[in-house]
Amino acid sequence: MSRHPEVLVAVARRARLRVAAAAAFATAATVAAMRPSIVSNPRAKDCTLQETWKRDFVPAESRDYGRTRLTDGGLYRVSIKSPDAEPPTGKIHEWILHIEDTTGVAVDSATLCVDGGMPEHGHGLPTTPELTGGSSNGDYRIEGMKFSMTGWWVVKFVIQARAGTDSVRFNLGLR
Repeated sequence: MSRHPEVLVAVARRARLRVAAAAAFATAATVAAMRPSIVSNPRAKDCTLQETWKRDFVPAESRDYGRTRLTDGGLYRVSIKSPDAEPPTGKIHEWILHIEDTTGVAVDSATLCVDGGMPEHGHGLPTTPELTGGSSNGDYRIEGMKFSMTGWWVVKFVIQARAGTDSVRFNLGLR
């Protein structure tokens, strides 16, 4: 037995901290690896869209609920299509995102990033939607869309394609 028990206690404490830190790192890495990617086919290098919708509060009387919009920089014309006239609440579903350039030519081979949430509530989508498969005539399938409740939702897309990178936001008023 050591003549300095405080040294043994300090060494044991440091060893426990190292093991706890390694376990926390391994857990975080495992969770990150299991989480589906927000961007796919091909993957964007810099998808910085996450939670930018929180800063985009728009008064109710100023919200545009249109399903076809020009991107913020005017590079693309984008439309969203849900399987139903109104996106369902509480059910995982898919969207078709249609992208054209400003002359009406379908944009294929774009990289997309999608995110959204409820600005009035401060929470994001309960799922991580992602692009699945390639595009066909400017149509992109976005799977894993889900809105957990009624109210005002915002869904934003960043589009990286031939004309450049631009973003678009869709307001949804779910009842």
